[in-house]
Amino acid sequence: MSFKYLIPHHYLKIFSRTISISKNDRPILKDINLIEVKPKVFNVELNRAKQMNTFTPEFWFELKSAIKYLSQYSGCRSIVLSGAGKSFTSGIDLKEALSQVSDLLNDPKIDVSRKSRTLMSIIGEIQDCYTIMEKCPKPIISSIHSYCIGAGVNMICSTDIRYVSKDAIFSIKEVDVGMAADIGVLNRIQKLVGNDSLTRELSLTGKDFNADEALRLGLISKVFDNKEDCFEGAVETAKLIADKSPIGVQGTKMVLNHARNHSIEESLEFVKIWNASQMLSEDLEIAAKRFFTKKQIPFNDFKSIDFLLSLSQLLIFNYNMPTSQSIKLIFKLFLNDNSDVEKLKTTLLECISKSSSNIQQLGDFTYIDDPFLDPKLHVLCRCTFNYLTSGDFFQYLYLINLIKANFSIGLEKFLNNHTSFRICDSFIRVRSFGWGTYSYPEIFYNHYNVDEGWSNKYTKQNTKFKELLNRSNLRNKPIHVNFYHDTQKLDVFFAIPPCNKDSQFKQSKNTICRLTLQYENINRISISDVSLSKELKNYYIVTFNFWLFNPIKIDVCQELSTSISGKEKNYWGWRQVRTFYDESNIIEIIHESLIFYLTLQLHKNELINIIERFCTLINKNLEFVYWRRVDLSITSLIKKPFDDKELKEKLIKNGSFALSYLIDSFLSKGLVIKVHLLISQEVRDTFMEHILSCYQENSKVTLLAFEVFLKKIEGMLFIKDAHKMFQLIYKNELKNQSLTDDLFREDNDRNIYYIRKIIITPTRILFRIPTPMIGNRVMRQYDPKGEKMIKVIFRTDNYRPTKEIINGLILTEIINKYLDNGIAVGGFIYNFLGASNSQIRDGGCYFFRGSKYDMITIRESLGSIKQEAIPKMMGRLGQCFTQSFLAKNAIVENDKYIKDSDYYTPIWKDSNEKRYCFSDGCGMISEEMAGKVISSFDEIFDQESTCYQFRFRGYKGVLVTYPILDKVNQLAVSNKITLQNIGKINNDNLWTNDFSVDCIFRYSQCKFRGLLKDCQLEIVKASKPQELNLNRPLINVLDQVSKLQSYECNKKICYRINELFENHILSIISIFLNEKNACETLLNMPLKYIINIKELNNFKLISFQKELFFKNILINYAVHHIENRLKKLKIKIPTNLGRSMFGVIDETGSLEYGQVFIQYSLNINSTSKKTKNSIDKKIHLGRVMVTKNPTVVSGDVRIFEAVDVKLLHHLVDVIVFPRDGPLPHTTEMAGSDLDGDEYSIIFDEELFFDYNMEPFDFDAGTSVNEVTKGIKDHKDFDDRMKEFMTTYLTSENIGVLALSHLIQSDFFGLHSEVCKRIAIKHNIAIDFQKTGEFPRPLTKEWDNNIPPEVPSVVAEFFDGNMSKKPSYRSSRLINQLYNRLNNLEIFLQSSDLLLQKEEYKRNPLIFIEGWEEYIDEALKYYIKYSTSIMNLMDMFGIYNEAELFSGYKIINSYNTINNISEKLGYQNVNYLIQEKLGLIIYKIKAEILETFHSLDHFYNIIPEMDDSNKVKVVLESPLLYYPKELKKFVVAAYNILSDSTKTDMFKIYSFPWIFWDVLKKIVSINSCDDSSIITSLPYDTFNDSFTKYIIKWYSSTIERDQKLMKLIMEDDEVKVCLEYIKCYKNLNILLTFLLSWSKQHNLTLKIKDGMLLVLFIQCLCGFFNEYSNLSGGFIDKLSELSDEEIRNGFDINLSSGGLGRHCLNIFFILSSFRFRMLDHVYGWDMGMKCGYMLFQEDCYLIQQAAEKTINNLVFYHTFDILPQIENKDKSLESYKSYHYIYVYLPKNMKYNELYIFDRIKQISGLEELKYRQERSYFYGCKETKLWIVTPVGTYDSYIKFKQLIKVDVPTNFVMTERLNFPYILGRKLYEKIINHSLIVI
Repeated sequence: MSFKYLIPHHYLKIFSRTISISKNDRPILKDINLIEVKPKVFNVELNRAKQMNTFTPEFWFELKSAIKYLSQYSGCRSIVLSGAGKSFTSGIDLKEALSQVSDLLNDPKIDVSRKSRTLMSIIGEIQDCYTIMEKCPKPIISSIHSYCIGAGVNMICSTDIRYVSKDAIFSIKEVDVGMAADIGVLNRIQKLVGNDSLTRELSLTGKDFNADEALRLGLISKVFDNKEDCFEGAVETAKLIADKSPIGVQGTKMVLNHARNHSIEESLEFVKIWNASQMLSEDLEIAAKRFFTKKQIPFNDFKSIDFLLSLSQLLIFNYNMPTSQSIKLIFKLFLNDNSDVEKLKTTLLECISKSSSNIQQLGDFTYIDDPFLDPKLHVLCRCTFNYLTSGDFFQYLYLINLIKANFSIGLEKFLNNHTSFRICDSFIRVRSFGWGTYSYPEIFYNHYNVDEGWSNKYTKQNTKFKELLNRSNLRNKPIHVNFYHDTQKLDVFFAIPPCNKDSQFKQSKNTICRLTLQYENINRISISDVSLSKELKNYYIVTFNFWLFNPIKIDVCQELSTSISGKEKNYWGWRQVRTFYDESNIIEIIHESLIFYLTLQLHKNELINIIERFCTLINKNLEFVYWRRVDLSITSLIKKPFDDKELKEKLIKNGSFALSYLIDSFLSKGLVIKVHLLISQEVRDTFMEHILSCYQENSKVTLLAFEVFLKKIEGMLFIKDAHKMFQLIYKNELKNQSLTDDLFREDNDRNIYYIRKIIITPTRILFRIPTPMIGNRVMRQYDPKGEKMIKVIFRTDNYRPTKEIINGLILTEIINKYLDNGIAVGGFIYNFLGASNSQIRDGGCYFFRGSKYDMITIRESLGSIKQEAIPKMMGRLGQCFTQSFLAKNAIVENDKYIKDSDYYTPIWKDSNEKRYCFSDGCGMISEEMAGKVISSFDEIFDQESTCYQFRFRGYKGVLVTYPILDKVNQLAVSNKITLQNIGKINNDNLWTNDFSVDCIFRYSQCKFRGLLKDCQLEIVKASKPQELNLNRPLINVLDQVSKLQSYECNKKICYRINELFENHILSIISIFLNEKNACETLLNMPLKYIINIKELNNFKLISFQKELFFKNILINYAVHHIENRLKKLKIKIPTNLGRSMFGVIDETGSLEYGQVFIQYSLNINSTSKKTKNSIDKKIHLGRVMVTKNPTVVSGDVRIFEAVDVKLLHHLVDVIVFPRDGPLPHTTEMAGSDLDGDEYSIIFDEELFFDYNMEPFDFDAGTSVNEVTKGIKDHKDFDDRMKEFMTTYLTSENIGVLALSHLIQSDFFGLHSEVCKRIAIKHNIAIDFQKTGEFPRPLTKEWDNNIPPEVPSVVAEFFDGNMSKKPSYRSSRLINQLYNRLNNLEIFLQSSDLLLQKEEYKRNPLIFIEGWEEYIDEALKYYIKYSTSIMNLMDMFGIYNEAELFSGYKIINSYNTINNISEKLGYQNVNYLIQEKLGLIIYKIKAEILETFHSLDHFYNIIPEMDDSNKVKVVLESPLLYYPKELKKFVVAAYNILSDSTKTDMFKIYSFPWIFWDVLKKIVSINSCDDSSIITSLPYDTFNDSFTKYIIKWYSSTIERDQKLMKLIMEDDEVKVCLEYIKCYKNLNILLTFLLSWSKQHNLTLKIKDGMLLVLFIQCLCGFFNEYSNLSGGFIDKLSELSDEEIRNGFDINLSSGGLGRHCLNIFFILSSFRFRMLDHVYGWDMGMKCGYMLFQEDCYLIQQAAEKTINNLVFYHTFDILPQIENKDKSLESYKSYHYIYVYLPKNMKYNELYIFDRIKQISGLEELKYRQERSYFYGCKETKLWIVTPVGTYDSYIKFKQLIKVDVPTNFVMTERLNFPYILGRKLYEKIINHSLIVI
């Protein structure tokens, strides 16, 4: 398909015609006279006198040619521009111009978009005619007379000096002909004159102005009497200039031009480098001779101007990119025992100096001694951006090779504002690719390689490959790669032979394979073997080595088969496979190799673009390396230890299973380990012998050392000597044995077991080191040592749920293989045993050591299970695998419990009505037995609980504490009452026993018959105070149901949720602006039990926002809340307005239908031991709203009446439901029950509905197949369980159903038929283990007028896989919240907050003379401390120190193997983590203190004190005395943190802070000591810094205050403001600053300055305080002050925080959601007597500006968003590339895509808009095209862009016909763009 040329060139021929050249190279011109009027001075005379020198295209072209010639002609040094005839110029020749434009516009053969592009090109050509004058290095002087109109004013603005005769008349006439001046005047005149108002007046009116006015305006520099005098004066000045040094003159012009468009700092830097280049000029010597001899010695002409032009271009390029952003290079030399370090240094420095103009050394060499690898030499350098992009850098690599040493050159991230990148590098030739491993320091083992020759063999008779070639226009490229930088992936395509692995049936034809690598899967990039191509100029042959987190994805185009209408039909399609070639060992190589490499042949520009994109996008350093390549087949490797019979026996005999497991885990790391260990039998056996000898010496330390060893390997990527590495770790851990014993002491007595976890993917078995987990019944009975039971999880190769494997054959084969045959672990076979319900949902299960028959025996021993559906039977059995705490003291004797009936809805006898159970899962427990539960594990439960979720034999559910049981028991015992005929139903063997009942179980709680020997309660969870968060489904229901009920209800709820959302955000950002908030946040973390935060709370001495340890914790807290909570709209509800609670039944029968009883603890964070009677409680009365997760339909949220029932006062932190009524309230809410379900309780009436909706009927669904019940025998049960596991792991999961419901409900409405159908399927999926039913798959086709259940379009707030579908801007509440959060995320992601790379800044107050004496001792303990902390983090899978101390974990997007977390049970065993952390710190702190004195010398420790109290005293109490030597040690420990060579290995910064009391003592003394070298306090708070900035800004010019006072004096409406200024000193400064801020954000264009003044004062007085959470900091209204107070006045800068705090308070108020939604703000409020007012749109503009300001202050840590002391050019506003967005457009459009995207760019104001078409996309969009669009620009332009490309849709559809929604959205977007006006009103 061919396209017509984009621009009709015949309309541009006038700009491309050839100018004739004379013999002396001078252009022959028709309408321009070129005359040398004086030596070196040329006159360019406009010579269309008859036409008054009007401009035509030809005239413009001649002018351009003349200036271009004189620019390069060395005989010209200055130019005079003049006009012949009566006028200088009368502007454009309108007749000629309109004629040509009319021809173009009326040409029917050209479409609108091409006409537009043609006009743009014409305008651009004309602009160039004037731009060349500005860029001309020779000064140009304009001699102007008479009329200078329109284009003439454009022209003279491009010259350097302007002289006029007094008859001159100027006019910017374009507005009179219906257009904006588009060729330069509006862009240049503003920078030439200083009166913005007057230039706007002249431009907008088109009126004339004369010479005197032009002189006053500053447009001209001199006025002459007539034309002749003017010309002579211009020539005289030009002659004076021509006599000067041409270097000096032309350099001066260039510097002046640069200074006009840049800041002073950048200009100074520019002139510094410019003059440095000029010092070589002979003109300096000539100028000196002229000065001293007084002789006019002539300066030489330039023989060529090229040098000057190229130098100027280089300087301009570099200074468009600030020098501070030059690219850093890290040179590394790898040393060995034979290395001559000094010689290597000298050689490397010589190499660097050879390119000193481009590469600059930034620091000295750093010697790094890595204990696990060889030492290294580092040196940091910087190279220019231009040097790197020129390609010369790659030539430089050859020079480095001369060092003859192992090296790497690390390349850091490119410039932040680099925008000239490409989003796609397509069809790059791949010479070869393959997989291998790296052996430190220089060997690369190549295991498998595919080259062009191999692939080329299969291009013949390959239909699919030919189709690929035809689509891509490829020639002779059997392998090519496409880099899609926007979507961050690359695809390699190549021809292959038929491959039958993982195929549906035998393949017979050659085909193609696609390898896909996601950039987020790249851990590191090394570039090797860079060389110039011998075939093509500017082409390189380069090898990219990608270090991977997970294996690369492989897809093959296969012949497949499907059934249509009962007939088999073959077709071709992409299919995920594990290999592309039927050869042994390839699967192992592909999926166990750490490195995938590509050897490419590509152009220099492509190479640079790929490197830049990788550096920028994956945010990791890229390195150039020297590697020696060695081919190594994995078949040459020897057997693994447990495959060698002799070695296996030796390991089992002399070791243990724990050790054997770790050895298997070591080898599961892949070929990087196998190549190292299995290279020879000697290497393998030596390593194993050493491990065994260590184990014999100290088994516990050996196991810990091995675990540390494995973790180190994961982080290092490569090793040098495993034997030596393990030796070092073992020796280090042996030194720390006391800590090791405490860290790894047996926790079984506390129900903690160290479980081994194996992850099975389609290609690998990954062994994880043992992690702590709450035990279960099977563990306790059959594996108390934790050696026989293993947790197995099935995942994809990138650790996603197995459902995402796009090939069921792979999944079925893998699951069946291991479920049927078991797994070999540590020399033993483990087989499938069972799983809990939650494990099955997570794709996991338990394997146990033994045969299949052993598994059957264990299951039989757990109890007798009723014959039911297999999933239900598995669920019953799964109770034994539920994590629980064994309450050892809570022994339930057989005669101490009874089984009681449940409460049911009454029905008629023989009725078919469904009976509903009110008490389903809820029983009772006596207080005495509850006390035994508490006594069983004091450290877990900090106070008595009302309700316990439990397991007991075959029972499950909750037990509620009822004191009445104890009273009845006491009465029965005292009165000798016995129970008869109680306890069993339908059984003749009724029994009699003494009356003493500990528990009452319900029949609904009995799931199977357990064993009598299991007599202890197992506690899963206990009731406690819990905070409540909203979530997306609940918000969706609240929004849609309230809108259905009433407008007022919806408005109330939306307002309230927005406020809660805002409060949550403010709680995050305030910690970075306010030290008090930072302190309060830290006090709510477990950190407070280790470091006494309260005692450190003096921000003038110690700043939590500045000290790196505390700052990292605050950052971690903020990121956790934004990424893990707010991103999912988990919005905090204040604890007095909402709680999460267990549901229980009212055993007293006091509650009526519709009533509930709720009593809750007031203190949600209570940690002290209290009884229920001693804690502060509150009974809630009145309406309450209740729901349960998942909230899906409108009936799931219900309003009840909370009442006070005295008989229920003992129940705390639970919600009590009535036991009778037409339907259980629990059933009404998502069909829930009381067996441990937790309910969301909302007390906030602002969130309440008007009334309850009808409960949803979930019983209407159908299952995917008939449910078979019962089994033949236990062997059959074993087979059917495995069959069910396979089916479940390949079925639609609940998450997909929930997401589909949320998407469709947003588009079609919650009550649409399609949403009802999905809701039913969702409920079936939830109950699958109760019913055995699976829901039918979501429909993809229309059912009459009911749309498909699989969404075809999504709201813009959905991300992940759904984001590729056509999206729209939803008007619902969720989307509003998403947009607010998205704006915050943009700031977070573009700031450096996440990088945490800030250098450590020492507090100068932490100082003492002689601290250096203890640096070695401090370093020794720092290493010991850091090692123990790292071990603890590894044990619990904690990512960094901040997560450990804060308790807030952040889920990383990559390497998700670490995110497969266990649900560790109660509070995620945080108590265990904190206990072990406290113990480590106690041990090390005590050991250090005891080197100075005994511990009881520092603390009041008595002999009777137990260990836990000792730990508490040492951690939380200050020392009794502070010896000087201890202070020196602590200061030395503090100073270690600033030495990156010591801390980089660990990244641990908490060490000195364990001596928080010593640090506090030191800073306190130093701050008060007059003789101290410290002369000032070390920290400014944010408010202090802000105040200083405001005052500095105000002091920079005296005019600021004058403008404010002039405004007040001239505007009668704001006279009261003057009274406030008189009363409050420095208020004028703040108001002036805020007015300037308003102008900067364009608020003053629509809002009167006076109204803004009034608004700011109203905010200062707290008039709008209800709209914020600010506490104090306001000034008094004048009406509240006495006359004396008004006379004396107040200084607002003396209040706490000064002007900065007041300004920040105003921003917080104005950024609030409540302010944004105000209908009006009146100026007369608060007695301001101002008649102005704000409307809602004004409030919105102010709120947006204030919100943007606060986000900038928080995340960028600069004041750049505020009024600047120096005016910055807006053109320098930072640009950045934002995340790509999918855009759908109709296939058939009147205007083409080029025009559409250009309009998008213009409308939004983006710097660039990069886009490409995606051809393989969502099946339902046949009438549309998908474009991937990457915006580049400022933050504001990006926001405009996002608003533009999203279309609005109605909130509800009434479906009367089938509609193509993707097409509808694409059409709406197209029309929106076409009809959008570019004119801003």
